[in-house]
Amino acid sequence: MNANKLIYILFLIIFIFSCRNKDDEIAKVNSNIQILKKYRYSPKDKFNPIELSEKTANLIVDLTNNDNCKIENFTGLELNTEIKNKVEIYSFGFDGGGTGRFNLYPIIQWADNNRLYAFNFSKIINYKFDKIIDLKNDLFLLIGYDDGSLYQSVAYIIEIKNDKINLDYKAFVNRPLLVFNNGEFNYNEKTKVLDFVFNKGYHDDLNTVFYSDEYGKFKNDTVSAKKLKRMIENEYFINGEFHLKFNNNFFTKQ
Repeated sequence: MNANKLIYILFLIIFIFSCRNKDDEIAKVNSNIQILKKYRYSPKDKFNPIELSEKTANLIVDLTNNDNCKIENFTGLELNTEIKNKVEIYSFGFDGGGTGRFNLYPIIQWADNNRLYAFNFSKIINYKFDKIIDLKNDLFLLIGYDDGSLYQSVAYIIEIKNDKINLDYKAFVNRPLLVFNNGEFNYNEKTKVLDFVFNKGYHDDLNTVFYSDEYGKFKNDTVSAKKLKRMIENEYFINGEFHLKFNNNFFTKQ
């Protein structure tokens, strides 16, 4: 057997093995999602749905980034929102019981130069995003919610450049996101104004801009928290709502 034939056979074996491994991993993802869909919380249950969810989300991202897999080809993921041929957000999860209701794992996928890329958004936030707006200049506004005991709404700015995603873009002073309870965000693309209106008869505590549950690693950024509070408190206390203007780089007081 000459060297060329040997190289060809070795290449063929490697190719077949890699294809089989990829198919096995896709099947594993699909099986995991179905297991999670059927799961119902029980205090006596030793099964760990969080661990399985995290492994599944990471595997989906690995298959996308390494093998160019389209998330839409997996079984059981829900397409929450998209900008066609640009950015898509999918999710899966399980019923966690109690006030937490449904535990969600969002995954964002985007395309660049005929390649697909993905990020496990649940590492940052576990909300369901139902709106995505292209703000141009590589910036995207995501609007979503967490339907728990307190209906939490979020506005999150992300920056996507080629194969990189920036989840720390300074859109709201030095933060990429705003989170408030019992109300809804809306964005007017013509006026470039982001509105938040609290539910009738209920006003959130503005000190939520300091809370770690909502802002995680940004909780210690008290300078931003104070500036954000000053930007919105007057409108909030008078009308139970506030409005911020996008200046093509970040949001300011209208």
